[in-house]
Amino acid sequence: MSFFIFILGLCLGSFLNVLAYRLPRDISFIFPRSRCPHCQEKISSLGLIPLIGYLIQKGKCAYCHKSISLRYPLVELFTGLGCVLLYHWWHHQYPEALFLSSVLFILAIPLSLIDIEYFILPDILTLSFVPIVWAFQAWHHQFLFSLSGSLLGAGILWSLAYIYEKIRHIEGLGMGDVKYMLIIGACLGPTKTLWTLSLASILGSFIGIILTIIQRKRLHEVMLPFGPFLGWAGFICSLIP
Repeated sequence: MSFFIFILGLCLGSFLNVLAYRLPRDISFIFPRSRCPHCQEKISSLGLIPLIGYLIQKGKCAYCHKSISLRYPLVELFTGLGCVLLYHWWHHQYPEALFLSSVLFILAIPLSLIDIEYFILPDILTLSFVPIVWAFQAWHHQFLFSLSGSLLGAGILWSLAYIYEKIRHIEGLGMGDVKYMLIIGACLGPTKTLWTLSLASILGSFIGIILTIIQRKRLHEVMLPFGPFLGWAGFICSLIP
């Protein structure tokens, strides 16, 4: 079962790579077939096999022989291992929590990649999942629990962003982060949503300080997306029983 889940995770990771590449470029994630970003030749069927295709081609395009980013096999491997971890973490204890943790895990991967590169969080990956999670929580008699988590998380971030902009006259947080908290809060409920915001703030501040030292800039001058910290802090909190 672990091997089967790992293979499914590799395939899922391959799809998440496609999402992370195509959504910000406004390209359909269904068509056309994947191409080399350098020479635009279609990737062979062998090259499309998750992880194995990269190894067979030795990390290079079969046509122009330019290097393929190591990001692609790493995301596939990380997703495969993460799916196995999630299955064993929740399967025998709280099966319903497996779905919620999986949603946060799957969303955190492409949203982190997109936010780091483009500083955006596409609505199709955040808002689209909110009614699905609300419906799932309602089926398990947890709708108010889920709704309160969404409103609390998004409300706190929106309030902080509004106050910061009024004081500093610059945007401190984007609305994408606020929308992201809707789905995170829907999965976690109010208490873990507060934990998520606290953990994300701590992690973000820590990384921000390190970047100020490396880049020799002031803290407010460092461009740092907050979405990855929210996503992975939410996922970590979802693993707590």
